[in-house]
Amino acid sequence: MKAVVPILLVISGIIIIKFVGCSGDSGDCKPITQAEATHIDPEKTGIIKGMVLFKGNAPRKVLQMGHAECRSLHGGEVQDESLVVSDGRLQNVFVYIKGGLENFKFATNLSAAQIGQKKCIYVPHVTGVMVCQPVLFTTSDSVDHNVKITADDGSELNNFTLIPSVGKKEFKFTKQCVMAKLTCNYHNWMTAYVGVLNHPYFAVTGTDGSFEFKNVPQGKYIIEVWHETLGTKQSKLVELKPKEAQAVEFTYN
Repeated sequence: MKAVVPILLVISGIIIIKFVGCSGDSGDCKPITQAEATHIDPEKTGIIKGMVLFKGNAPRKVLQMGHAECRSLHGGEVQDESLVVSDGRLQNVFVYIKGGLENFKFATNLSAAQIGQKKCIYVPHVTGVMVCQPVLFTTSDSVDHNVKITADDGSELNNFTLIPSVGKKEFKFTKQCVMAKLTCNYHNWMTAYVGVLNHPYFAVTGTDGSFEFKNVPQGKYIIEVWHETLGTKQSKLVELKPKEAQAVEFTYN
């Protein structure tokens, strides 16, 4: 297992701990219970919401499937999800609170997040989970697949086969990671991404490019956005007061 090295950054007075590398040995996972979590007064929380926009030309790309059996599962062309823009709004952007929550502990979400291999495509294409949250990988295809998980520093976390007769496997990330990449050694066009955090304030933009974090404790936060082809956008500072809704907008071009 590759070591996880913390890097301390300070932006607008907020200390940010950035982890380079993440691990995936489920045996190391110790979920945080509700009793261990920091108590948050709901009367002192607010909402952070916003939009991720794209300016410029974003032509529709077709996914190149190099396997006849996989192509036959679709009735026509399949859109490449690496850059999807609708009316200037960017989809599949991972948005999260990067700094400001260092003094909080949050109970682990023990509900399994599901990532499927459907018609030789990962679904969803981008998602987020908490550290030690179960991730259930499934396949509904008649062809064999595998799941290769690579950390943000390029180290391999796991590599396992999913075949029709087995159909599923559970996995847990044990450290923060933005982002882990999923691939399939049998079908090189199959990619997906997972953001792993020790808090629940993350989202993936849909077709309308929007995101929202509810029940955020009052305070100052650094918000960051990540996109697989456009990269990480400059962080923005948000100061949130109780019962307040703060809006923030990011624009790629």
